[in-house]
Amino acid sequence: MKREIIPLSKDDYSSTQSKLELKMSSDDATDTSSEDTNSEVRENWGGRMEFLLACIGYSVGLGNVWRFGYLCAKSGGGAFLIPYFINLLIVAIPLMYMEFSVGQFTQRGPIGAMSRICPLFKGTGIATVVLSFFLTTYYIVIIAWDLYFLFSSIGKEVRWQGCNNSWNTIDCWDGSLDPSLKTSNDSRSPTEEFFRFKILNQSSSFEDFGLPKIDLLLLVILGWILVYFCIWKGVKSTGKVVYVTAIFPYLVLIIILVRGVTLDGSIEGLKYFLIPKWGDLLKPS
Repeated sequence: MKREIIPLSKDDYSSTQSKLELKMSSDDATDTSSEDTNSEVRENWGGRMEFLLACIGYSVGLGNVWRFGYLCAKSGGGAFLIPYFINLLIVAIPLMYMEFSVGQFTQRGPIGAMSRICPLFKGTGIATVVLSFFLTTYYIVIIAWDLYFLFSSIGKEVRWQGCNNSWNTIDCWDGSLDPSLKTSNDSRSPTEEFFRFKILNQSSSFEDFGLPKIDLLLLVILGWILVYFCIWKGVKSTGKVVYVTAIFPYLVLIIILVRGVTLDGSIEGLKYFLIPKWGDLLKPS
């Protein structure tokens, strides 16, 4: 059977091409709409300043305030700054930059980011979330202690002043009354006894768990509520909270610094803190 080829006219060819292009564009639109429907809409920071403050608040924590000064004075004073800055430049800053890069590239949380890079590394993302949970639980307890001190400081006199309170022991020593008084090896300051025997209600041994403290339990719940309202709207609410959480600690540190340098003997303390002790760098501890 002989097949006959019928040539298309110019108008027929243009009509057929237009139909094909219309069909292809409709298919592309359908695919795009389905991808947009399936893709998750990720929130972004309200501005660069919010992201910068969040990074500052993330980088500076309680360890910088509580542990850094102690370790610096214990490990050689100013000499401790040498290994500190070496680790800062070689380890800390590259790891932080890598974390920012992975987060910006994947636009996912720890689990989704590691799973997208390599499905075998998904467990590391889960481990990161678990560690963050434990760390948050630890910090919530510290926040509860801070709230206790905050509420206890409301009044004419702070509650941890003096050794005549119901929780004080015979080993309490108030150096502000008479600095010439000698202390024993078991002496404790009023602040230490307030924290150990009033706030914590510390037992005599590890085996004696004691009863839960209702006031601390309520403050822990209050801490979780504060954290919830800081992050309940995602980046939008967190971006506004960092204006307080990232700036206020530096304001407090400046106040403490001004107060510290105006005390008697502050120059001697600064010399002890800053003058390098090179021999301490060789100690393993």
